Amino acid sequence: MGEPYFSTSLLPWHSLFFWYCRTAVAQLLHPSATILPRAATLYIVAVEFRDLWRIRAPCGTCEGFDVSPMDEMIQRSLDYRESLEAEPHPLWEYPCHALTKPCPVLTFDFTQCVPEQPVNSDGTVPFTG
Repeated sequence: MGEPYFSTSLLPWHSLFFWYCRTAVAQLLHPSATILPRAATLYIVAVEFRDLWRIRAPCGTCEGFDVSPMDEMIQRSLDYRESLEAEPHPLWEYPCHALTKPCPVLTFDFTQCVPEQPVNSDGTVPFTG
């Protein structure tokens, strides 16, 4: 039995660490061992954010402090390749509204070890309008 919560889960796939831990001890488990949790399902939903662009917008002066040197440093950092990758932002903090209903994409079976081959899924999500 495991508690699949990790305080370092910044991105959704970090929560699958439990599966990797379970796989690491697979040789120590009795064949009839019960694995809890048994599975996890990944859902997606398309959302529209209000003013999400502000997470990278320059601040200038804030509460009487000139933070433009920090603004310049952030803008220069955008020149690096890493700036094109997903940033670990908890997007639930930003106002948004759903454009689709939640849709299951993948179910991960924790009773089995992590597959050696990559797992992927293709499909479409119908907009609710």
